[in-house]
Amino acid sequence: MKIRPFRPADSAALTRLQPRARRLPEEVAAGGQAWLAVEGEGLIGYASVVRVPGLPGVVDFDCFVVPGRRRQGVGSALLRHVIQAMAGTEIGQLSHAVSSPESEAAHFLQAQGFYPEHEEWRLERRDLATLPPLSLPEGGTIQTFGRREAIEHFRTLYEQSFGGTPWYQPYTEAEVAADLDKATDLLFILWGGEPAGFAWIRLEQGKAGVIEPFGVASAFQGRGCGRVLLRAALHQLARRGAQRVRLGLWARNQAALALYQSEWFRHRGTRYYLALDL
Repeated sequence: MKIRPFRPADSAALTRLQPRARRLPEEVAAGGQAWLAVEGEGLIGYASVVRVPGLPGVVDFDCFVVPGRRRQGVGSALLRHVIQAMAGTEIGQLSHAVSSPESEAAHFLQAQGFYPEHEEWRLERRDLATLPPLSLPEGGTIQTFGRREAIEHFRTLYEQSFGGTPWYQPYTEAEVAADLDKATDLLFILWGGEPAGFAWIRLEQGKAGVIEPFGVASAFQGRGCGRVLLRAALHQLARRGAQRVRLGLWARNQAALALYQSEWFRHRGTRYYLALDL
C-alpha cells in the first residue's frame, strides 16, 4: 500500500467507492488537501482536510476505507500521513463530526487519540402556517442593507454576539462575501435605530428554510430582540415558500436553546465533534 496526493483524475473512481468523495475536487481547489491509499491499481481509501471558517488552527478531517480493508491499519496510516502533512503548519487541531459516539468511526478516532469536543443540535420547526403575527415593539425595526453595509454590520454584530463564547467562529469579510447569495438574506433588527442582531436566512431545495447563524449583541440581550428577529426570519422564509425551517446550535448554548424551543423548534438530530490536538 502507498499513500499519494489526490488528483482530479481520481474523482470518478473514488466517487464510486464513496459517494461523498464527490466534493473533494471542489474542496482541494478551494485550498483543502486530500490523499489516497492505493494498493496495486486500486483505491482502498482516502483522507482529507478542509479549513474550518473562523478557526485558523482547525481543519475538518475526513477519512474513508473500503469495507474489505478496515481494521488492517489503512485508516491509521492515512491519519499518520495527515498528521505529518500538518507538521510545521499553523494547524493545531483535527476535527471530525459523527452521528453517534458509538459509531464505528467514533470508536476508531477515539482509539487514535481523538476526544469529545462538543455537540451540535439540529432543531427544526414545521407547520409555518401557524406562525404568530409579527409584532414589533416600540423602538424595534427589521431591516436589510446593501451588500457592503450588510457584510460590515454582520461581522460587527457577530463579534458582539459571540465573542468570548466557546462557539465563537468569526467570519472574514471574504468568507461572508463568498457565502452570501444576496444581501436580503441578512436580516437585522435595529433597536432605537442601532443594529442589535442578525439572522442569516436561506432557502434550500425541498422547501427547507435555514436560519444560521443567528445572534443578538450582548448589550441588547434580554430585551426580546431575539424573539422578534426569529419570528421575522420565519415569516420571511415562509413568504419565500419554506415549509419547514432548521437551524443548528451548540448543545451547551442553553439561552438560545430555550428561545428556539419556546418558538416550537424541536430537536431532530445531534452531531458529535471529536478533536485531536496536534
